[in-house]
Amino acid sequence: MQGLVEDAQQRITAEEIPGTVYAFKNNVDSSGNSYGCHENFLVSRQSNIDEVIGRLVPFLISRQLVAGTGKVVVEPSGAARFAVSQRADHMWDAFSSATTRSRPIINSRDEPHADAEKFRRLHVIVGDSTMSETTMLLKVGSADLVLRMIEAGVELPDLTLDAPVKAIRTMSTDETGRATVPLRAGGSASALDIQSRYFEKARDFVAAGGVGDPVHDRVIELWGGRSRPSSPATSTTSRPRSTG
Repeated sequence: MQGLVEDAQQRITAEEIPGTVYAFKNNVDSSGNSYGCHENFLVSRQSNIDEVIGRLVPFLISRQLVAGTGKVVVEPSGAARFAVSQRADHMWDAFSSATTRSRPIINSRDEPHADAEKFRRLHVIVGDSTMSETTMLLKVGSADLVLRMIEAGVELPDLTLDAPVKAIRTMSTDETGRATVPLRAGGSASALDIQSRYFEKARDFVAAGGVGDPVHDRVIELWGGRSRPSSPATSTTSRPRSTG
């Protein structure tokens, strides 16, 4: 994209056309159209898809706390507010076949780019698109770990949200991550609470050898807030299971 910008700038300059070409990276345009980063995960065909979705949705909704790209929202009154995620206001369901009008957090499209008898495709469309490779690693890598724990039968806390669509908006308007939303089983939790619970389980899972991929060690470091200089991507020994 940057190359196209530079080429276009050279052309209009050569033709003595006044103006400067800019490229903007965002998830929502000035007309309210939304376009984010879709993630595709391979999950076992033997998995209970309802259980997978039930365990994954609270994680995905709260994930914006660490992977949202942020934006300034201007209300009809003219007042401005900050949103943690650019995509949050455009989600209307937890799981459905829609993709354009009533966007769900997880789309039901099942077109695995693998052996369809062994795997199904989990099509996640809630994530913000980002130019940061570090954020991309954390976003996709943490989701991968949650899916691996589900498939491995790790007992995860029941954090099913009472109203997922309302929750994703509430969490998006709270940059502290501490605004609470009701849980279906009773009580309430914040984005920080939910991410912390998943992180603790994932940290123990990786420490116990739940995955043999060194990339996940880096994901845990980022997720836990412990940073170090990025190293070149390491080839994995486990099966590739996700594409952004």
